[in-house]
Amino acid sequence: ADQAEPVGVGDLVEGIVPAIAIDGSLPKGIGAVGLDVRIVRKKPKVVERFHRQGHAVHVWTVDDEADMDLCRELGVQVIITNRPGVAVDRMRATR
Repeated sequence: ADQAEPVGVGDLVEGIVPAIAIDGSLPKGIGAVGLDVRIVRKKPKVVERFHRQGHAVHVWTVDDEADMDLCRELGVQVIITNRPGVAVDRMRATR
């Protein structure tokens, strides 16, 4: 069977930030990074570093309202959550 080409490619970074990610750089052709919310809590400036390099930042799994607020404040492009209704309401209410 034919396999579909991936729509987009990003690096997922879990638990600890590897050295390559500290400065916000990604391999050529990669335009987005997926970060574990625990990294964003511990090192919020890493989001700014990826943004300065022109990369989008996606954060997972953002289920706590305080984490949703943090991601919004940091300008995260995508949050991945098990509570989409809460997230949408939270983003609308904080505009």
